[in-house]
Amino acid sequence: MNPRARSRMLPAAVAALGILTALAAAWPVYRAFLACQLDGSEGWNAFHAAAAMGSDALYPPRDRLVTNNYPPLSFYVVGVLGRLVGDTVLAGRLLGLLSLAFVAICAALAVRLLGGSRLGAGVGALFFVATMTRFNSYVGTNNPQFLAHAIMSVGFVWFLRAPGGGSIPAVLIMVVAGFVKHNIVAMPVAALARAALGDLRAGLRQAAVGATAVVGGLAACRLVYGPDFLANMLAPRVYDWGHAIAAVGHLQWVAVPLGIWGYWAWTMRGDRAARFTALYIGIAVACFFIQKTGAGVVVNAQFDLVIAVSIGLGLAISGADRLPLATRCGPDGLRATFILLIFLRLLAATRPEAVRLVFDPSFRADLAARHAIALAEVARVRSIPGAVACDIYIICQRAGKPFVFEAFNTSQRVLTGDLTTEEVTRRMAERRIIPIAIDPRAMLMDVDWRRGRGK
Repeated sequence: MNPRARSRMLPAAVAALGILTALAAAWPVYRAFLACQLDGSEGWNAFHAAAAMGSDALYPPRDRLVTNNYPPLSFYVVGVLGRLVGDTVLAGRLLGLLSLAFVAICAALAVRLLGGSRLGAGVGALFFVATMTRFNSYVGTNNPQFLAHAIMSVGFVWFLRAPGGGSIPAVLIMVVAGFVKHNIVAMPVAALARAALGDLRAGLRQAAVGATAVVGGLAACRLVYGPDFLANMLAPRVYDWGHAIAAVGHLQWVAVPLGIWGYWAWTMRGDRAARFTALYIGIAVACFFIQKTGAGVVVNAQFDLVIAVSIGLGLAISGADRLPLATRCGPDGLRATFILLIFLRLLAATRPEAVRLVFDPSFRADLAARHAIALAEVARVRSIPGAVACDIYIICQRAGKPFVFEAFNTSQRVLTGDLTTEEVTRRMAERRIIPIAIDPRAMLMDVDWRRGRGK
């Protein structure tokens, strides 16, 4: 290929990746305004956001059939925003979308701070957004995961900017992120390890500050919420390494960019950025598999890894001119090849919603019908007197019903021996809780759009 053709190939590859990313992002933005349930935790989070605003105890007593095993900060943020926009679920969804974009920006900044180019930073950010929107349904849901990642990313970027590999404010920002969602581990561990490798005393001091802030935050929560806080946060859960082994296939999300980064990192193994990303990605892989041992842990366990690989990919694109293959096809030709490989992998994802949203009127009609069904179910549940247990939480929450029964954590308590099925039945009867089934068309999370039916 002649140099002129190579020079045209790179912008074409970047444009193709950008168009695919924009198309994929259109779907979560569109569905954010639907009344349907998008994720099983949406209603759960909305109930607790309402509790943070004073409707109930944020951390219920253990004799209730509801458990809140999330830290408190997100519920106050979403609760306040919900009052401003008039819909707690919509507020959480919009916050999740903004947080996703913010994480992408921080990933791009991290690439630049580690010595990458603007092109590499942009490609890393596009890959992150495209992967999140193409391979999972978490984006744009009422869930604090991306808000926590956004705050954690601020602390991470601050670490990279600070002289000596870190700073106390960065540590405290990361601690705040942990009180939004507590399963983001790889980023702070990698940042503190980087600081310690540069200056052991400074790294240990920062780790000590972080640990002190965590203990202080937990003590404050214990003071504010009483003993029920720790009882909820330490709710029993089943763990099984078989879950982690079964999740190996999920690495296909990042297999292509991981291979590209690996080629660059091995070639540049003496480079500080290559060594740091190797540490970061290695920690992220370990955290992914450890978290996946827990029952009910889903795709969010991999988000730390996707962010790490996005940063690594950006550095590999930036440093393509130093790779042996660049002598054969030229630096820009190699960069274009890498980007096209990523584009093809993203294109092959078996989620057609974004394409159907644009090109299929019957798909949009079906979404409108589901939206109407969800609103009708809200009205039906609102008319039922007394306490009810919905199998689709968002309907009960929007109907103004109290949160009286939660299936997942209650089942985990039964499986771990903390409760018996007889006790669950007795407590439901004592509280006169009526189980009701919601029309499954009121949710989108279990729909197989390739076949046009629920799974």
